[in-house]
Amino acid sequence: MRAFNVHLSSPQINGTMEISDNTGFFERVYHYIRILFDTEVQRSTEIRLLQSLIEANPYAVLVAGDFNQLAYGFNYRRMPRPLKDAFRQKGEGLGITLDKNNLPPRIDYQRYDPNLPLESFEVDYAMDHSDHYPLRASYRFLEDK
Repeated sequence: MRAFNVHLSSPQINGTMEISDNTGFFERVYHYIRILFDTEVQRSTEIRLLQSLIEANPYAVLVAGDFNQLAYGFNYRRMPRPLKDAFRQKGEGLGITLDKNNLPPRIDYQRYDPNLPLESFEVDYAMDHSDHYPLRASYRFLEDK
């Protein structure tokens, strides 16, 4: 098995708040949309690299980490296939993985090879050492025959 730990690009909105109070509403909206668009383009490049590494790999694959992408976003759908989403297979509830600014999205994932059977999956809300909640899963390794 080969495991990939990823941290895909996140929008740097806090670092680009140098818009003056005199800036108009539409200029601000355009500024933030541009940041989000540029970040999506960067993540798309990162996902293409990940895809090439997975395709060149002869082993079962587990990809886990902070994807900085909602499950219905463009780049989520472009994730390497046929990897399954552990939360969608065995998770419960909303699967919120980020606790920040009252926005509770799921942006952390475990995607796994269908040949690596998933036994269990959970988001560990008891761990509060970060603004991200850790994902915990158990997989069954099959013996080669």
